[in-house]
Amino acid sequence: MNALLVTERALRDRGRGLTGWALGIAAYVALMTSFYPSVHGSEFQRAIANYPKELKAFFGGAQSFDFSTGAGYLNVELFSLVVPALLVIVAIGYGASTLAGEQEAGTLDLLLSCPLTRRRVVCEKAVGLVSTIFVLSLVTAIAILLTGAFVGLGVSADRVLIACMGTALIATLCGLVGMLAGALTMSRAAAIGAATVLFAASYLVVGLAGLVSWLRPLRVISPLYHATGTQPLRHGLPVANYLILLGLCALAFVATMIVFEHRNLRR
Repeated sequence: MNALLVTERALRDRGRGLTGWALGIAAYVALMTSFYPSVHGSEFQRAIANYPKELKAFFGGAQSFDFSTGAGYLNVELFSLVVPALLVIVAIGYGASTLAGEQEAGTLDLLLSCPLTRRRVVCEKAVGLVSTIFVLSLVTAIAILLTGAFVGLGVSADRVLIACMGTALIATLCGLVGMLAGALTMSRAAAIGAATVLFAASYLVVGLAGLVSWLRPLRVISPLYHATGTQPLRHGLPVANYLILLGLCALAFVATMIVFEHRNLRR
């Protein structure tokens, strides 16, 4: 059987959806980036300085509300939550519809009747997930860079690409966790729930760590912190943090292969 045939079919089936997400994300990102000149140097920055310190601490501290630079503006408006959340939504939908979703639809048995090992099925489904997320991440970067060139954003291309890489990694992790939960339960709802809880808990840990000093060391257990918490737009590539995310993705992927290989698919 041709290489990556399962991946090709999965991407073809989701082609319209992927195109819609790409266009929607690009439009939103470009719109928000285009607002930078109207915010930069305005009274808005001084108004933010009067926000309650507890509110600013929950959302990453005063440095996360810095609209005086392009990097600060992008971090506040896009990368602190919105862009990761958008990509995570896509990834969770993909991961939950793979294995568990196909089992519920009655199409998984048909796929496995082909001369394919279960490990290959998981591998090709994962390739499709990664491809989808990184395409959307690249679209996000291109939209920011093109719009930023017109509005004088002042953020280098490598920093934007690094930040988008982090959001792609957290989204991929959530998608793979959705696949793993689906392989364990063969329930699409359970897969969506498990991956959603992971992302929501990650966000909550980061927020509470900013409010409560003794919780601050616990940020390291949050995948979202490793993806965006070090503010790669300002400080560059967080090698250790991204390696942790890659390791978690690999762990979820291997666990999915092991679970699915021994899963009884009788309904």
